[in-house]
Amino acid sequence: MDFSKLTAQRAAKEQTGPAPTATAKVKTQGSSKRQGWKAATFYIRPETLAQLRRVVALRKIEGSSGDLSDAVEEALQAWLSNQDQT
Repeated sequence: MDFSKLTAQRAAKEQTGPAPTATAKVKTQGSSKRQGWKAATFYIRPETLAQLRRVVALRKIEGSSGDLSDAVEEALQAWLSNQDQT
């Protein structure tokens, strides 16, 4: 190991001072999903996820807004509504 090189690197770091610390907080917008939505983790089959991503991508190309969570929300709401009727 080349200790002189390591010593030189350490000395260079000390001359520049301590590394800056991150103090900025993440600001969320009032319309952010983090404000009213809850995160959830689910397991789905790879082919289902691929199909979901394709549908969301096609909707974006057509000009619709939304992402994967919006699509899952829409599908779950329809399924839950159907379950309530039975």
